[in-house]
Amino acid sequence: NPTAIPLAFTVLLALLSITISQKSYNFKNSFALGLYFGIGHFSTGLYWITNALSATTAVSLNYSHCTIPAIFFISTICGLYIGFTTASTYSLSLYLKEKYRFNKNQSRLCTSLCFTVFWFVNETWRVQTIIPFPWLILGQASQYSIHLMQVAAICPISVLGLIILCISLTLYVRNFHYTCIIAFSIVSI
Repeated sequence: NPTAIPLAFTVLLALLSITISQKSYNFKNSFALGLYFGIGHFSTGLYWITNALSATTAVSLNYSHCTIPAIFFISTICGLYIGFTTASTYSLSLYLKEKYRFNKNQSRLCTSLCFTVFWFVNETWRVQTIIPFPWLILGQASQYSIHLMQVAAICPISVLGLIILCISLTLYVRNFHYTCIIAFSIVSI
């Protein structure tokens, strides 16, 4: 359901923030969190591969036995990018938190902004390096919103993904001052 996309990323941000605040958390755990989220995210969105591989071809070959391994393989490869996103977010936000001694709200905002930037960069990198076919990018979730799709007329769909991430940010941060900063950032794009 595309309307649940901002909620899903809000949950991922919350999980990442909770785990960053724990002392026993490390780079490896943050990577695993992103990888598992990515495998779930991509395996639920790649249902069309089962239809494509189950279809009988002109020479009567049926590849239906390959559907589950193919979906798991592609989901794992694409999930690696989300793992890199969460691991990079963990590393940079922890570094900035220790360097500038952020309070709780500033730390949440820092984690959110780092996540947004790394997600945008890694999603663009994934679309350009794995398959030059932009499938399951975050901006596609806005296809059911006539208002958000108007943005696609003047900028690429990846910017819509950035807007969806910023919407998730406002749900996650829950502080009016920071929400205004994020809203101003969206408008200035």
